[in-house]
Amino acid sequence: MPPVSTNAAKPVPLDLLRNQLAFGGDSMFFNIGVYFMPMTTVLIALASGFTSDKALIGAISLSWNVGWLLPQLWAARLVHGKPRMKPYATIPSAISRPIIFLLAMWLWIDRGQSPTLSVWLLLIGIFVFAATDGVTTTAWFDMQGRALSPRVRSRVITINALLASIGGLGAGFVVERVLASDLPFPLNYAVLLMLAFAFYMLSLVCMLFIRERPAGVEEGPPTADRRLPTENGGQRSAVGGPSFLQHLLHIVRNDAVLRRTLAARLFMGIENMAAAFYVVFAREQLKLPEAAVGVFSIAIVVGGLLGTSIFGWLAMRFGSRRVIQAAGFMQLTAPLLALLVALSGLSGPIAYALLVLIMGLNGAVNRSGQLGFFSYTQDIAAEVDRPMYIGSVSSIGGTAALMPLIGGLLIDFLQRSGSNSAAYPAVFGLATASALAGFVIAMRLPKARRE
Repeated sequence: MPPVSTNAAKPVPLDLLRNQLAFGGDSMFFNIGVYFMPMTTVLIALASGFTSDKALIGAISLSWNVGWLLPQLWAARLVHGKPRMKPYATIPSAISRPIIFLLAMWLWIDRGQSPTLSVWLLLIGIFVFAATDGVTTTAWFDMQGRALSPRVRSRVITINALLASIGGLGAGFVVERVLASDLPFPLNYAVLLMLAFAFYMLSLVCMLFIRERPAGVEEGPPTADRRLPTENGGQRSAVGGPSFLQHLLHIVRNDAVLRRTLAARLFMGIENMAAAFYVVFAREQLKLPEAAVGVFSIAIVVGGLLGTSIFGWLAMRFGSRRVIQAAGFMQLTAPLLALLVALSGLSGPIAYALLVLIMGLNGAVNRSGQLGFFSYTQDIAAEVDRPMYIGSVSSIGGTAALMPLIGGLLIDFLQRSGSNSAAYPAVFGLATASALAGFVIAMRLPKARRE
């Protein structure tokens, strides 16, 4: 009898080229898809074409962020202790991506005849899409954390994010041309959703080529009971609590680094309260034309391109902690500029230019997630606890994502009570104060142990 081959039993090597290409291609194509339907421009503009209800418009932004982030803690429980993560990444993706196709088909068939139904279908569809894809995210980041070392991971993310930004630049020009064309509303938005769906499917194809690297013993201290470097020398006691929830609470209670990370993520994320209404503010207060939405989309892409370059260099040179801090500064600057525009009564080209700059800053911040909070979380967690850490940081971001609804309710309340001039400054001011608190906390994060 011929000897049995042992090739299948060989573990997948760290930093395998195939995995670098698969993870990178997956992320690149997904991000290009997002550029065809960015939440703060295209989807908000689409929703505002169906309704003038600010709370409902804010709920569209909320449905994306909350849907994508909050379920990840449940997803962490789902995948905790599982030997293989790939099915938990690919199956939800295969369910979520066709939802965008269905939304595009509805817009094309209904042609805006049912505005109330359309806005609710958009809200529900975006939430289901994001929530299902959120399950993918937890497993995906755990696979990536095991398959790629921190330095290689930073390089892969940076290179493919730059390629995505270049592709997104083309997407931004397409968005501007489609919205400025003679194609009537909402058929123009249906075209954009269909293009987004095509790139989401290319992303799924790349994900199928990922080869999982089996879980193993990781060097360095486990994470429960790990404190800041100045406390207890980075030592820990045994993990307490037999259940997932008890284990999670034990980690949060005893890991000061994680607590500080969660606080920074929460306060910085509250800036979504303002980001959801920059386009609405430009339309209502500055009276900018519909084509401005396309210009804002291009600004987001250009900002993402520059942000990726900056964050990639920071990640490879100084680590993910510096990425979080740089993104926090940008996230503080954007609502501060919007507040100055709202309070000063600026209009015309200067106000337009500042709104373009604000959108560019948001585009840059949007590109900081993988290189910032998620990479930092992967590097402060032991392998066995990584899904819990990723789920915790994602879910706290989902809590902050509730802010667009609150911002919409606040704007509606102030406008209906006769304080129209104070509505947007109030929201932009609250967002600025929160972003400042998050930035201060981020500046006190310690260096990750795997950097």
